[in-house]
Amino acid sequence: MLNHIVLFQLKPDVTTQQRADIITALTDLQRYIPEILEISSGENFADRNGGFDLALFVRLKDRDALQTYRDHPEHRRVVSEFIQPAADQIIAADYEY
Repeated sequence: MLNHIVLFQLKPDVTTQQRADIITALTDLQRYIPEILEISSGENFADRNGGFDLALFVRLKDRDALQTYRDHPEHRRVVSEFIQPAADQIIAADYEY
């Protein structure tokens, strides 16, 4: 099994609605990418957030499934339409367990 975790630092002018749209777009990926076993996304409220506003968690079977997820047209669309216009910085971590 593999966990894929992403933290997003958003631009200062990103609206509350844009944040909600990003979260919805990310969690909706499960409808299009069967390799996703579990997915969740939300606003980061930790007091040690380092300026990262949103978090994404995705559970996948293995590294091949992660690559399929990354290359999937719907994932690419969400990144280009929602993430790239809104994010200043992104940190990702992938680990197997």
